[in-house]
Amino acid sequence: MAGCDTADLVGKWELVRHENSEALFAAIGVPEELRQKMAAIKNTMDIQEQDGDWVITETTFPGQPDRVQKFRLGQEEELPTLFGKRKCIVTLEGGKLMNRSANPEEPIEFVGCREVINGELVVKAILPKKDVVGTAYYAKIG
Repeated sequence: MAGCDTADLVGKWELVRHENSEALFAAIGVPEELRQKMAAIKNTMDIQEQDGDWVITETTFPGQPDRVQKFRLGQEEELPTLFGKRKCIVTLEGGKLMNRSANPEEPIEFVGCREVINGELVVKAILPKKDVVGTAYYAKIG
């Protein structure tokens, strides 16, 4: 269901599968050994929204702190990403939660897209300058 309602995004999600993650990790300079560990993780993502304040919490490696992104739509925020902390602007476009580099001149420009399609949360990490897209698929667990 493309063009989902924002309520569809809210909830707890568990990674089911991913595509092209090796190429994505290589493009951002992740060492081979760490790429394999990252590809094997079955992380969860919790998306919450209240009165315009969004919080996305992702589990990372066992024993490592969760990655927490707190933001308001349309405002520049410094958020933790796969690429380290970056200034980003998150918007809602046709039911898609879009996360873009605030500075497209950064060496690793990125676009993140989260949307619900056929009941699955589809998360895309897009590196326009490197022509690489990694996609993760999540099932709702709560």
